[in-house]
Amino acid sequence: MLIGEMIKQLRIEKGLKQKELAEVVDISRESIGNYERGTRAPSAEIASRIANALDVPVGVLIGEDADVIFSKLIELNDGLENGFSLNYDPIDKHEQTLLRSVIDYMKQSKQREMEKYYQGLEQGRKDNTDKP
Repeated sequence: MLIGEMIKQLRIEKGLKQKELAEVVDISRESIGNYERGTRAPSAEIASRIANALDVPVGVLIGEDADVIFSKLIELNDGLENGFSLNYDPIDKHEQTLLRSVIDYMKQSKQREMEKYYQGLEQGRKDNTDKP
C-alpha cells in the first residue's frame, strides 16, 4: 500500500476529515489531498507529524513494521558515530544532524508507544480486579 493510501485509510479509521487532519498537522487540506491521491509525497518531517496525528509509528505509513524501522535506525545511529550512512557512504554534519533528529524522534515515539501499552495493561488489570 502506498503512503497516500495508508494516510487516507488511517484518517478514515480515526473519523477525521482531510481538513481536520490538516489542522492538526498544521498543513493545508490540499496537501493532505495531494498525499492521499499520490500526486505528492510528504517530506520526512510532515510524514512524522501525520503519523503522530494518526497515533501510529511513521513506519506504518510507509508499510514497514515499526520494529524493523527501529532496528534500521539503531544500525544507522551506530554508523553515524563513525560518519557513515547504512551503505557506508560518507555523510556531512548537516545530514548527521537531520538523521539524529529522526532517530531521536523515533526513540521518543517508541517510548511513548511502550508507555501506552503498559498503561493499557495496567488499566486492564485494574478493571479486572474491580469486578466482583
